[in-house]
Amino acid sequence: MLLGKKIKHIYINSHPRSGSTFLQNVLNSFYGFSDNKIDIIKYNVVKEHFAPTLLCRIPNTLQVTIFRDPIDCMSSSIMKDIGDFISVPKYNSENFYSYISTKIDIYNEYLKNALECKDELIIFSFNQVIHKTKNVVNKIDKLFDFDNIRDVESSVRNASVGLKQSSYYTPFHNNYPIKKGKKYDEYKEHLHSIKNLFDESYILYNHLKSLEDDFLK
Repeated sequence: MLLGKKIKHIYINSHPRSGSTFLQNVLNSFYGFSDNKIDIIKYNVVKEHFAPTLLCRIPNTLQVTIFRDPIDCMSSSIMKDIGDFISVPKYNSENFYSYISTKIDIYNEYLKNALECKDELIIFSFNQVIHKTKNVVNKIDKLFDFDNIRDVESSVRNASVGLKQSSYYTPFHNNYPIKKGKKYDEYKEHLHSIKNLFDESYILYNHLKSLEDDFLK
């Protein structure tokens, strides 16, 4: 992991529906990158949804990933598919098992990659990013050589407004807070009823959680 004052870029790569857009918006507001007052090529916060290697090849880059409770992540992912007008099988239908099993396999691949890259990643949980944003930003700020222009609370407010005003915003897409309705609850309840499908996911998730606990001490 890069340390010291050589870091010029922040690269966030996570599985979709894990808070990466929110964190990117917070950091862009915190450092003023979203204010169009500085050269964003020189200092930049970039985001990508899970690419197999997880890591960016750009030198002097702080690598960040955000992991989320598997059932919560899959529930939100289902809502995103519905919001994107992707055909989603009814939770009690025969096709749902194949649909969700494919999603779980992809999520497990992400978790495995995060563990394989752990020595080069700053690892945060979704709950930390959403509910303890100040702690997350402060940890990143200790490693990133750039002066902030506003406090974390103001940055969070700006990030939340920015997400809601985005042309991509729908009631399902907003990460802060995630909109929960009857359909979300129904799918999440069903996922809990087939929780055995998530056995490997939770083993990997808990391993990442222990790494985050050590980092946050």
